[in-house]
Amino acid sequence: MIVSIVSLSFALGMVIHMAILILRRQRTEHKGATARASELVMSRELMAVISGRMVLEQASTFSIASVQDRLRTLSHLLLLVRGEDRQSLLNIADRTEILTIAIKGLSQRRPARRVDSMRTLEQFSTPGSIAALRGCMSKDPCLAVRTEAAAALARMGHLPEPSTVIDMLDLEHQPLTRLHEALFRSSASRDADELAYLAADSSLSAIRPLLVETLGWTGKFAIFDRLQDHGYDANPEVRCAALKAARRLGHPSAGAWAIRLLLDPVDSVRIQAIQTCAKLGARDAIPVMVSLIQHPSWWVRMRAKEALDTLRPHQKIKSSVTGLSQ
Repeated sequence: MIVSIVSLSFALGMVIHMAILILRRQRTEHKGATARASELVMSRELMAVISGRMVLEQASTFSIASVQDRLRTLSHLLLLVRGEDRQSLLNIADRTEILTIAIKGLSQRRPARRVDSMRTLEQFSTPGSIAALRGCMSKDPCLAVRTEAAAALARMGHLPEPSTVIDMLDLEHQPLTRLHEALFRSSASRDADELAYLAADSSLSAIRPLLVETLGWTGKFAIFDRLQDHGYDANPEVRCAALKAARRLGHPSAGAWAIRLLLDPVDSVRIQAIQTCAKLGARDAIPVMVSLIQHPSWWVRMRAKEALDTLRPHQKIKSSVTGLSQ
């Protein structure tokens, strides 16, 4: 008898549990369908507003929707439109102050939550969003979060000037990463003069190689004179960076200049000079390259052989055999 009662109770409990799960799923599906329908209506209203067929005050569904729903709808539309339509949507976001919730999210306790809010603000290149991200980049107690804020601003095209980036991210005392390289490269053309000035500042010894290499991304041939000076810097990392920058810049005189650095006393600089000569097609470097085939460093020999294969392809097989024999 007791066993039967327990079994029935267990079965009844399972039935009730299943019923609750089914009802919960139906409710979730209903909410999802309602949200999608509401988002579709809001999207149509916003498209009518930016096309001039309706004023924003007439967009009733958009006006009464929650901040989260309006933000989600605008984010979706921003991925689909360009030009004046995109700017109109950004103006709507600014006028309705729907970015307030994302800006407040920058003050959350967990760094991951703050970064999530940055992802939202990154979609809205409005003065308010830019100011909020710059404030986070400047004052957030977590260096990783400040770096993410800088990356978001760079993708938006509003990264601060290089000296400010160095100060806010404490780059003089932090290990440099590929993300830091990408940050400076993103604004290299805009900040070419300041980058050239900072690259020559001996007090920034820890980041000078990065700054010098970034000069190659400016796209300005006038910067080549500075690169030539850096090619004779006492720091071999700076000399390597100057060669990388010249290779990227592609100045017509860079090949002839790089030939002189093929005889640098530091092997890493020689290797960069070899690669620069090969990339820029400096055939005058061939005699020196041939002598480097017998260099004590395996890396120098290998890079010299590869460069010779590039500079004189008709002798590729012969040079390959010679290189291997060494």
